[in-house]
Amino acid sequence: MTGPRSAHPVPLAVIEHGVDHRTDDRVDRGADDGADDGPRPLVVLLHEVAEDHRAWDPVVERLVGRARVLTVDLRGHGASPAGDGYDVEDHVADLRAVLAARDVDAHPPLLIGHGYGAFVAMDYATWFPTAGVVDVDQHLMWAGSQALVGVLPGEPTADDVERVLLYPSGYGPLGEDERARLRALRRVDPQVLAGMWQPLRERDPASLRAWAEQVVAVTPGTPVLCVLGADPGRTYVSWLREHARGARIEGWDGGHYPHLVDPDRFVARLLTLLGSS
Repeated sequence: MTGPRSAHPVPLAVIEHGVDHRTDDRVDRGADDGADDGPRPLVVLLHEVAEDHRAWDPVVERLVGRARVLTVDLRGHGASPAGDGYDVEDHVADLRAVLAARDVDAHPPLLIGHGYGAFVAMDYATWFPTAGVVDVDQHLMWAGSQALVGVLPGEPTADDVERVLLYPSGYGPLGEDERARLRALRRVDPQVLAGMWQPLRERDPASLRAWAEQVVAVTPGTPVLCVLGADPGRTYVSWLREHARGARIEGWDGGHYPHLVDPDRFVARLLTLLGSS
């Protein structure tokens, strides 16, 4: 597989959690993990627009010792450099370069994307082997977001961006401390936002839907789990199951950050998915 042809990868900032690079041994094992009977599954966590890998910290803390955990900063975010473009295929090419260097095709990773990160995870799975994809509260038809992005000013504020990110789920029951932590790590770069939200600005609803259908057309047999914080409606459920066959949709009543509202439940769900993949 060659993957996206038009993208030029940039070197992403990557953190491998639970690996001692001096010995290549896994560390931070739980007391009840038992003997190592083979390579632990690789879980890759992809963050939302304007955030970075730190948004996943509560999940990482609970996963380390049970899986190999890899977090990245998408291009133009966190410690990763900027790129010439910011569409989904650009991000997929970056991620492929990271994972190909780790020879993942023999033991494909589980990709977990929050918000925009879910588009990257889904599109990666249309090109390359995965153990599955988890979409955390991203409406993959982008319904409703088009109007919000269309009225953003050229230099959006953090509050402007937050309104788009949280549509339609809101923060839900997420605690004030976590809300403050997320706001503190967000960075608003107009050029990056313009590139990532370009389909919303430049496509009409029909072509946007066709674009989304290509992004979610994962390889048949790929497990897809969508953890949503708001009811997407029957039209969306039918659309997703048609174009990402076998997708399972779960409503968690957790707002846009269900994985942070109840990270223990979220990690338990991931381990169940890994056990069945």
